[in-house]
Amino acid sequence: MSTTDTALRRGNAGARGMERVLFVLVIADVGVALALLLLPPLVAGLLILLRDVFGALTLPFSVLFGMAGWNGDAAGLDRIVGGLAPALLRHPAQAMLGALTIVAGVVLSILGRRLPSRPAQFAAPCLDLVGGLLAGPPVIFILAPAIVIEIGLALCCPVRHRDPV
Repeated sequence: MSTTDTALRRGNAGARGMERVLFVLVIADVGVALALLLLPPLVAGLLILLRDVFGALTLPFSVLFGMAGWNGDAAGLDRIVGGLAPALLRHPAQAMLGALTIVAGVVLSILGRRLPSRPAQFAAPCLDLVGGLLAGPPVIFILAPAIVIEIGLALCCPVRHRDPV
């Protein structure tokens, strides 16, 4: 084995290491985007549940305030309980569809690197972009580095062809 062969192998190993680091960045970026996309509906659902529980707990007091003629206090209690749940930013089905599209894009990106498939490598950032459009502008801004990395990997890194063993 000559020194040129070992230098080529070291360079190849460095390129593979950099590719792995970039994939870790893509996966971390997509994880943050999915958390931003899926956590607000979960928190809003919890607040709606708390509003309903507090509504049931304050019902006897609002009835007593009404019977005593203190309608102003009953209305204030209703405003406090009614203000617990914020309005949702997007429909939960739209958020789930965006999340599934983003996850499909990342899976396609990883599979596109493992299998010799150029169309899969170029379809992955397109799916991420469509998922970001479904999710909204904040998610697109968070997904932008992952999309740029996926496009760069698709353009610059050659597809590895695995020899059958």
